[in-house]
Amino acid sequence: MEVSPRFITVNLTSRTLWFAQSYRPIEEKAQALELKPKERQPYHWSSKDQPRMTHFFVEGAVKPSAQFSLSEAGSLAVANLMEDGTKQFFKVTKRSALNAMFVVIEDMKASPYRIDN
Repeated sequence: MEVSPRFITVNLTSRTLWFAQSYRPIEEKAQALELKPKERQPYHWSSKDQPRMTHFFVEGAVKPSAQFSLSEAGSLAVANLMEDGTKQFFKVTKRSALNAMFVVIEDMKASPYRIDN
């Protein structure tokens, strides 16, 4: 019998990031999965009793991303509020391969939203 992780996180950003179940506050970096740039690691739920929602925060952030689920494949854009007051946007792609869900986090150059007046 082969055992493999259900989730694999991949950091394709230029910064170290911390990935955690969303009930964990940003100050608890020690309880989150740390991913250095270009690194990948398996992810496991830290609490079976808490909602299965995740978030992440990057080095230099004062507020983590919005919560998101890992239950379905797809992509979304999320932001971290940075120390200088700007928002840093990230693309999160969740894709299923074999028996695992890959969660790939990438830098975005600009906001994914555009408002025309």
